[in-house]
Amino acid sequence: MTMLFKGIKYILTVIQEQVDQEFFNEEHLEEKLLELEFAYELGEISEDDYLTNRQIIVDRLRMVKEMKLEEELEEEIEEELEEEEEG
Repeated sequence: MTMLFKGIKYILTVIQEQVDQEFFNEEHLEEKLLELEFAYELGEISEDDYLTNRQIIVDRLRMVKEMKLEEELEEEIEEELEEEEEG
């Protein structure tokens, strides 16, 4: 039975990594935005679809950048606190 749980855990880990790649990877989102722009320019999607999907991607990019900034600020604060404790 533990092998079954390990297998399920592995599959869930892989799925989580793919979700993170899809939703939280800035480079991936920028590629999706370019693909969307090409599809619109080639007439493969309507202007409404383009604008709707573009807004979703831009919002995700903004969120990812804000998350990165927050993480950087938290790391800086932790480093400063550690330096104060040592000094």
